[in-house]
Amino acid sequence: MCNHGYTLVGSHVRECAANGLWSGADTRCLAGHCDSPDPIVNGHISGDGSSYRDTVVYQCMLGYRLIGTSVRICQQDHRWSGTTPVCVPITCGHPGNPGNGRTNGSEFNLNDVVNFTCNKGYILSGNARAQCRLNGQWSSPLPVCRGEKHIQGTDVYVPVHA
Repeated sequence: MCNHGYTLVGSHVRECAANGLWSGADTRCLAGHCDSPDPIVNGHISGDGSSYRDTVVYQCMLGYRLIGTSVRICQQDHRWSGTTPVCVPITCGHPGNPGNGRTNGSEFNLNDVVNFTCNKGYILSGNARAQCRLNGQWSSPLPVCRGEKHIQGTDVYVPVHA
């Protein structure tokens, strides 16, 4: 039997044979040692130890967020704790369309920009653009498209407050 953090290598049971020699293979206790931790795409690993109780920390590149546990520990069974995390792009998702308007843009990841426009006969109230931020939120809320009324015989349109 080995102390915690060590693994028995060799025969677990040995008997003294009639010839005075021990049966089986020599027995040793080896410190736990893990293979290199699995790499992570769009990220990197900090920490270079691979002995029992050593830790590594996974981090993502800018524009990505970590899914899973960032810290893994080399265990007595020569395996890293947990599973390898993954780095996924930071995305804000489609912001939606303002009522009586639309959102122009097809990319919704970090730093992407969308523009908002209103249908004919409506005036934009709010920001005409928004940018996807590091926190996964758009920089401004969805604007509102307010109706406007044409003053007959002129080129003037006035907002309709409803």
